[in-house]
Amino acid sequence: MASLIELQEIPSKNMILLVGPPGSGKTTFCKQTILKSLAMDKPIIYVVTEYGPSEAEKALKEQGLGDVERGLLNYVDAYNETVGVAVTDRVDTVYADCNDLSSIDIAITKLLEQIGRKDVLLVFDSLTSPYLFGGSEILRFMRKTLSRFTTKGNAVVASIDEGCGKPEDLVAMRSIVNGIIETDIENGKKVLNVVKHPQIEPTRIEVQVTIPPRIVSYLYDIDYLRREMELMVKGAGAALRPEVGDLINIAWRDLVFWSGMLWDPKRFPTMMYELTKYSEDASNFPSEIIPLRVKLLFKFMPKSYSKVKDMRKFMNTIMRFKPEEHGMAIFEYLEDVSKTDEHYIRLREQRLECH
Repeated sequence: MASLIELQEIPSKNMILLVGPPGSGKTTFCKQTILKSLAMDKPIIYVVTEYGPSEAEKALKEQGLGDVERGLLNYVDAYNETVGVAVTDRVDTVYADCNDLSSIDIAITKLLEQIGRKDVLLVFDSLTSPYLFGGSEILRFMRKTLSRFTTKGNAVVASIDEGCGKPEDLVAMRSIVNGIIETDIENGKKVLNVVKHPQIEPTRIEVQVTIPPRIVSYLYDIDYLRREMELMVKGAGAALRPEVGDLINIAWRDLVFWSGMLWDPKRFPTMMYELTKYSEDASNFPSEIIPLRVKLLFKFMPKSYSKVKDMRKFMNTIMRFKPEEHGMAIFEYLEDVSKTDEHYIRLREQRLECH
């Protein structure tokens, strides 16, 4: 049975396509392939379309990238110009635009000439953005640029999001490449299905997902938070958002959430959980803006909200700040039907008058 390490050894004169939903491990596979190739002194041309070279380099270092000999790791930045972000020039980077596939072709050719040798690995992460901009033109680009790159003794691994385009275009992409690896997540494991490969028989490889502990930091606007905290404590003051007022219809928030679910029903709930689980900890807030009485409030709050009496204490405290006056729903803790580790809260949306 083939191993993950074997899959990450992209054979020369071949193009391998990674296909899978967002979050299924395509970018991780690309980065691990880069690290393995660098360890073998194989030059890399890393085409990035959904993040910049700085972000890519940071992620590679987190996965073990050390000092790299100059000229071994090169970038085609097809992200920053596409989104209109001005960045400082890098000596290892040539810039391009996803709107213009010929600019990516020129950038790849320029870097290949600078490297001046064969057996270069081109990692293209990902083809999704160029496809969304250019549609079926991506097929011509793959046939003209990427296939030509492999015929010169080099290798290509490229990724694309499953279902991002017309089925006939994705079928055509599969016909162009020499190998297809489908990625997915099933039962907490990353799964790689080798559909076809120039050296490996069709097989299925499962990789246990290991989620490292995350340290999330937030950049707070101290002045805004100080004013918001003062309003919370005093229950009065000028609107923080004078253009629209502080009372915003909750339907807009729900629209954002449902749009996120339609965009990526597998990952969006996890993303929201990761986003909010740290921010709910009061220790994340800069201590100098929290009034003393609020600090004491957090200090004497229950350590656990498992029992009904502890949750009741917490909800009574929340309601003391009158959240309905700050554009939130009206809270009501249903003590009669709640029980240990099972709490019921009724939220009633306010009726707002628009003038």
